[in-house]
Amino acid sequence: MNFDLDVQRPKVIWKQVAEQIRKKITKNDWPPGTKLPSTAELAAQSGADVKTIHHALTELVREGLITRTRKVGTYVSERKPTLSKIGIYHSSNIHLDPRAHYLQALHDKLQKQAAAQGIATRIWVDHRPPHLQTSCLPEMEKAAKDREIEGIISTLADPMHLAWLRKFPVPVAFLGARTPTSVAWDYASLMETALGSIRKGGARSVGLIVSMKPNATVFFDSFYGQCEALGLKTAPNWIINPAIDDDGFGESCFESFGYEGFNKLWAGKKKPEGLFVYPDSLARGVIMAMMAHQVRVPEDLRVVLHKNDEVKLFCPLHVTYAVSSVKEVANALLKQVSMVYQGKETKYEELKFKIAPEKGSEG
Repeated sequence: MNFDLDVQRPKVIWKQVAEQIRKKITKNDWPPGTKLPSTAELAAQSGADVKTIHHALTELVREGLITRTRKVGTYVSERKPTLSKIGIYHSSNIHLDPRAHYLQALHDKLQKQAAAQGIATRIWVDHRPPHLQTSCLPEMEKAAKDREIEGIISTLADPMHLAWLRKFPVPVAFLGARTPTSVAWDYASLMETALGSIRKGGARSVGLIVSMKPNATVFFDSFYGQCEALGLKTAPNWIINPAIDDDGFGESCFESFGYEGFNKLWAGKKKPEGLFVYPDSLARGVIMAMMAHQVRVPEDLRVVLHKNDEVKLFCPLHVTYAVSSVKEVANALLKQVSMVYQGKETKYEELKFKIAPEKGSEG
């Protein structure tokens, strides 16, 4: 059988091979049960080496489009046209951490949105110590290989987890990574929204209290770039964030970091006229500190707090919110994993923020 593989150099050959086979399967040119030529035959047809063909076929196995059985051959898989069952992976038990408000809200939205789309969900919580989470959970990998799940959504996307999740035998969508199947927030949009509001309110300088470490270059480049564009002055002692080597910093200490961070900022002789706080898990500590110092908002300080729309945040001060939507994140993650399952091309998606009116109550 001639599969008419046509590769062009210097494009990445394995991706070309995978895409051509993927299109023939998803268009039903090669219906379920079709047997593919051997790896050696595909290599001869395409002019690529056997290792390259193996890489392409491994990707298609991961997507569930083909099934490879030793000494039997490679066949187009029997599969439903749309995603029907996925797994959700958490690197810790988010429901035992009362501070993990965002992940709890996201987990809830993922399950509800999946159910609304007719997609069943299974949950995996990784109880291993963080330094041992360098490989797949055996029970999760077995479920994928047995096609008990057809995709995975991971709520964590640090390099250690990405290394094995990107090799997982079904499609995986990530929160926060910069991969073609990831969803994250657009920091340029965030800064334009938050700092634009501060500047519009009359502030000429701005401070920042943030959980990002100094190596979060995209975030800080967006901050400084927008400050320059808006004519907002800032200073190193107005930027409060954890040190790059602070391994103990995590969501469990966000509130205290926000509280102590504002105390440090307000203790300075020269203070900014505006303040942006990100993410909302820091906000409660900042709010308590502002009240303790009897800061008049917005007379003494124009304040923009980040807030997830579905996570309650009580603030009696007249702050402005830069709002993101957990529901939007859940929908985008489900869309990403569904598109990969259907053999469609995906790309990294950045979501936008919006400004909510000033409030002095629960947002």
